[in-house]
Amino acid sequence: MTIRVMHCVRSLADVDGGPARSVPSLAQAVADAGCDVTIWTAVPPRIDVDRYPSVRFVCGELEGLLKDGPVPDLLHDHGVWLRNNHEVARASRRHRIRRIVTPRGMLQPWCLRHHRVRKSVAWHLYQNRDLKSADALHATSTAEAEQFRRLGFQQPTLCIPNGVQFPTASSCVPKASDDQQEALFLSRIHPKKGIDLLLQAWARLRPAGWRLRIVGNDEDGYRSVIEAMARRLGIDEQVVIEGPAFGEEKWERMSQASLFVLPSHSENFGIVVAESLAAGTPVVTTTETPWTGLRDRQAGWCVGVDIENIARALAEATSTPPAVLAAMGQRGRDWVREEFSWELIGRRMQTAYESLLESSARGQMGIPTEREAA
Repeated sequence: MTIRVMHCVRSLADVDGGPARSVPSLAQAVADAGCDVTIWTAVPPRIDVDRYPSVRFVCGELEGLLKDGPVPDLLHDHGVWLRNNHEVARASRRHRIRRIVTPRGMLQPWCLRHHRVRKSVAWHLYQNRDLKSADALHATSTAEAEQFRRLGFQQPTLCIPNGVQFPTASSCVPKASDDQQEALFLSRIHPKKGIDLLLQAWARLRPAGWRLRIVGNDEDGYRSVIEAMARRLGIDEQVVIEGPAFGEEKWERMSQASLFVLPSHSENFGIVVAESLAAGTPVVTTTETPWTGLRDRQAGWCVGVDIENIARALAEATSTPPAVLAAMGQRGRDWVREEFSWELIGRRMQTAYESLLESSARGQMGIPTEREAA
């Protein structure tokens, strides 16, 4: 029997960051694996839906959609805290539909501290209850799965990473010239991303022949803070700050750079790291992301989230010959192709859906571990 699954997410707009890419890509991969897939959004999606030909996109009042049918076998909700997430939880209980929740990093320690008072109120009013009533939780990294347990959630946890899209040959451009190499940050311009640490580390080094390009959508006016910091540190001539890049432009930025930098305080996955590796660019990131494998794969640097460690990694990276950096990027590309293809991720998620529904029918709540689902 074909499994009917509805993925639920507040918004699909490129400015929303990783979920705007990972949620529809996961839905398409699951559809390719044999499921009947719909994506419900609380607001109209602002992405190219034609890129996901096997997925239906619906928008509107969820209760009405479920009443009109057909009712899905599973609701797969993405995110927490938001009104639409609570709406999905209530609909799941009302219609007795199995529900998987993917928090998308929003339960990680840094995120819980950010706007702590507001989240504490939501936690006691509805969020803790909504998460406990989920049939399973989905983590995209082992660290995120461990955080679920620390918060007291005992239901099955599925640990499956995001997949990675690969750039087309036409969207890749040559690396910057040896006499002007580029380190790229491409993500939301937000305090969580550690851009302030990056600027302070860069100011210590001021590597000759390099420039730092910061690309991303401004959140809550933080870009002006970063621009002021660059001027204060006296590195504004070596640092370029630009608006967001999507689609072909994003891949051009990633493939052109000699180095990608994401000094984040918290990432459940960090899809831009995987995308940079897919573009053949080595990465400097922090141990607060699930990318410690960069060291073992010799595809980059993964260091503590502080100025000293970031500066040390940047010093080593910017003094590495371009040919060696290119070889690191190629190893990274091979790694993500081997372990993070959407075809593989779609099959693993489809297997997990089957297991959850079968065990529920038997009165059990088992779901395959990462090893069993692979």
